[in-house]
This record gives sequence, structure tokens and C-alpha cells, in this order.
Amino acid sequence: MQSHSSILEKIDTHTATSAEVCARFGISQPTLHRWTKNRPGFPKPLRLSSRMVRYDISAIDRYLSTQSE
Repeated sequence: MQSHSSILEKIDTHTATSAEVCARFGISQPTLHRWTKNRPGFPKPLRLSSRMVRYDISAIDRYLSTQSE
């Protein structure tokens, strides 16, 4: 079984906050929220606690690459 710290380390290296996602993809917070709610197949955020939400950057990259084809 993995330790709590090793799980958090993996989460931190593969995920990003909404602000980091917006900066990386050049979008606003409202746009990210719309994409999450309205785009079929867009990766849902990972709710780690009531106040901590992260997005899987690799999953968003894959989703966006399939949308531009």
C-alpha cells in the first residue's frame, strides 16, 4: 500500500490547479468552468477535499488534441 505522501506527490506531478490550467492553455476561469460542464468528454476535475480541486493535465492535453483533428 502506498503512503499518503507518495500519493500526494503523484497527484502534484500530474495535476494542476484551475489557475495553472488556465495559464497553460491561455483560457479564463469561466471558460474552464464551461468546458468542464458543457463539453462531452472533457476531463472532470479531481476533488481531493472540499476545498482542493485538481485537473489532470495529461487528460486535458489528450482531449484537446482529439478536438483539433
